[in-house]
Amino acid sequence: MIGRKRGLPLPGTGGFRREALKWKDCDCLAAEHDAFAASCLDGVPILVDAEAGIRALDAAIRVKASMDASRKTMELSGLITG
Repeated sequence: MIGRKRGLPLPGTGGFRREALKWKDCDCLAAEHDAFAASCLDGVPILVDAEAGIRALDAAIRVKASMDASRKTMELSGLITG
């Protein structure tokens, strides 16, 4: 992870630092289904609501559009080939 508060300094980056993170692999789709079932059957509170999902989807669509535009600019400039 790269940030400003924790980890080792990254030279020449204006104060940014890097930190190695670890996570446990999981079957995310199965976890989503389990959480949905627990919410429906047992009233367990949901962790991510529809509004958060909509915001995440919107962000992903904007990132993809930006990446596509950047690639097009690089292709037109000859920096990369399509």
